[in-house]
Formats: sequence, C-alpha cells, structure tokens
Amino acid sequence: MTQEVALYRIPMKGPGDMTGLKALLDSGAHAAADVVAVLGKTEGNGGVNDFTREYAAHTVAQTLAPYLDCGVDDVERRVALVMSGGTEGVLSPHLSVFIRARGDAAN
Repeated sequence: MTQEVALYRIPMKGPGDMTGLKALLDSGAHAAADVVAVLGKTEGNGGVNDFTREYAAHTVAQTLAPYLDCGVDDVERRVALVMSGGTEGVLSPHLSVFIRARGDAAN
C-alpha cells in the first residue's frame, strides 16, 4: 500500500494573507480534513523577536477551523504548522500545504 501526498505552494502578500489557502479549500480539489501540514515562510526577520511566525501559524489555524468544524486549538493539534521567518531580499512569503490523497495508489 502506498500513499500519495499533494503539495501546493501558495504565495502570500503577508503573514495574514490566506486568500490562496481559502481558494484551494474552496476549489473542492481536496477535503480540508486531508490537510496534514502547512509549512510557511514569512517575511519577518527570522530572529527571536519575529512575531510573523506565530501570527501566520495562528491565521492558518483560524482559516482551517471552520472548514474542519472545530476550534483553532484543535486545528493546531491536528495539523502540523511550521513557520519560518526571514525572507528579506531572497525569498518570497509563501505557504506549502501538504495534503493526504484519499484511497490507495498503485505501485
């Protein structure tokens, strides 16, 4: 038995921009229940005072909560949320959304 995982890279205008994530969930291509992890790169400085990581993770959880019919705390326990700051000059802010595919895949 194998498992397939879909990966979507979604650009962000800032740590609170969830328009791309909402569009993916609203498209019906995948069920929100199949989201297993969201990794993000925020435009913060990446230092210890970088609030954008926590803000982005919380905003992702707030966005997923109504799709999953649960609270934000439940989302944070259910979905791995990993954010990294420090896009200054090299990277653009984005989310990488990992989604478990339904059913078995053939080898």
